[in-house]
Formats: sequence, C-alpha cells, structure tokens
Amino acid sequence: MENLKAVDDESIKLSLSLKDFSLYEKMKNNPYEIIEIDSSLILSFNSSYKDIELPFVENISDIKISLIPVPEIEFKTDIFIPSTDILIDNVICKSYGSQNVELLRFDHALFKFEINLKDLKIHYKVEENFTSARRARLFFGFLDALVNTDSGITLTPYPSNNSNVPTEDITIQFSISKKENSPQQKEIHFIYDLLNKIILIEDHYKVKFEQFHFNINEEESFHVELLIANIRSEPFITDKFPCYVPFTEFKRIKEEVLNKDVLVQFEVTEEITVELYGKNISIKNRIIQVAANSIYMINEKEVRRQLKNHKETLLVILGSRTGNFTYQFKPAISKVLADL
Repeated sequence: MENLKAVDDESIKLSLSLKDFSLYEKMKNNPYEIIEIDSSLILSFNSSYKDIELPFVENISDIKISLIPVPEIEFKTDIFIPSTDILIDNVICKSYGSQNVELLRFDHALFKFEINLKDLKIHYKVEENFTSARRARLFFGFLDALVNTDSGITLTPYPSNNSNVPTEDITIQFSISKKENSPQQKEIHFIYDLLNKIILIEDHYKVKFEQFHFNINEEESFHVELLIANIRSEPFITDKFPCYVPFTEFKRIKEEVLNKDVLVQFEVTEEITVELYGKNISIKNRIIQVAANSIYMINEKEVRRQLKNHKETLLVILGSRTGNFTYQFKPAISKVLADL
C-alpha cells in the first residue's frame, strides 16, 4: 500500500499480533535493515480508521509485511577519497541515524556499498557481470582505497531543492581496522590487482575479455602470471611449472632433468598458447629460462595415462623439493625444446 491516508490526516491504525517473533529485538539488532514478516508469523492483522474496520485482506495467508527503514536524508553526490586521485560520481547517498549518523548507504549504477560508522564495517555488492575490466577496476580501485583509508571520505552533494541537503563538501573521517577487516582487505586487493593484470594482458596481447570472473582457479592463476611474466620480462617465482613436452623428448627430459639434487637450468622454446577467460593467447618468438633445485614430476600418474594414450604432446607439471621455480622469458633462439 502506498500513499494511503485519510483526507483529514487522521491516522490509519494497524494492529498486528505475531507469534514466536520479537519485532522489538529484530529492530534493535538490525535497525536499518528491511524486516519481512510472512503469514506464518502473523496471528492477526487489523486496520481501522476512526474505529471503522478497513478490511484490506480477507485471509491472513495473503499478508506479507515489509518494514523498510527510511533514511534521515537522501541526496546525490560525488565521493572523493582524500590523498588519492579516486573519485566516484553520480552516487545516491542515504544517511541513517536520528541523533548521529550511524550508517551511510551508497547506490551507484555499477555497485552498492554501505559504511557502518558504529562498528566501522564496509559491505558491498557489485552488479553480476561487469561489461569490461576497466569498469570493474574503477569500483575495486575505489574499494581498495576505501578499506585502507586513514582519512575517511569526502562527499560533494549535488545542488538540490531540499533544504536538508548540505550545500558544501562533507568530510566523514574514519579508519577501517586492519585487524578486523584483513580478510576483506585481502579479497578486495586481490581482485583489484587481478583486474590491473587483466587490463595489461588485454592491451599487450590485443584481446578483449567479454566475460571474466574473480574466483580464478589454480590453472587460471598460473596462466595470468605466465602472460604477465612475458610482458614484463622479469623473473617470476612459482611453486610448480606446467610445460608441454613432445613425446619424442620426454625420455631425455626425464633422464636429464628429473630427480637431480643439483640446480638444473633449462630452456623451453616451443610456442606457448594458454587459455584465459575463453580466449586462446599465444606467446610467440620467446623462450623460457627455468631454474630449480631437485626437480620432480608432480603429475606422474597423469603423465603415465597420457603415455598410455599415445599423446604426441604431454602436459608435465614440474615441482621442486627444495624451493620454488624461477623462470623468465627471453627473446627466442633457434632450438627445439631445451638446452641443459
């Protein structure tokens, strides 16, 4: 029911009787959350105007009541994080708290987030599918700065006819506890760092990822780091190294590389193609220089299965018993697979 009232402004009274449900406790614990009450919790529901019963429903089972908190003030604003160059524009801000501001809710075209100023918690929700990595980076770059700020945020309200809307900048100072929010901070920073790498890969390899996700698996993570290592031409350390070995070369690799207790260095010169977010990306005219101690084959059972099926190229995942692999991309040389 919306916009329902008597012409003489007399109140319409609602009488609600509930079972096994404390509305007071619910509102006390969650004063700014929507509370929904379905028919299973309702014993009786009556409404009246000047002692005249108003039968809105004939059956209690048809009733579902939502108690929706109303903000003290609502306005459109830009959000700026001091000491950064990050600004988010065109955001709807809703402020809750009768005496002091306790909760700020922000609604943007790409995301929603809220700051609970009582316990300094941040909650956020993004749209299910970002249309581009750059749009996603805009938000997660903002979030990454937000959860690490020591100076809070500054709001620049848009002009409004509402006299309650501030006309000057509002600075809300707070500092998120790193101890309490460390899992959240790590998650946000991981996604922000991943998005920066995705954009770097798009630009360098001239691809466009129409679909991408943040909960990447181990293989996807390795492919990201492999592509970035080629772009930067810097040494990269990993705990395992997947490589594709021609069947004809596997025996030699097994004898000369595996199960050696010394530092082994070799080069992989075959063209590498990896799949990332549905795109096949090739690394051409490059070799990989690899170095590791005590190399062994992690996926030995899988390699035996590949040999049994007479695979022309074998996927071999190498590991080091004493430490990590170090590998680096270099300009290609005219060799087939490896030099020891």
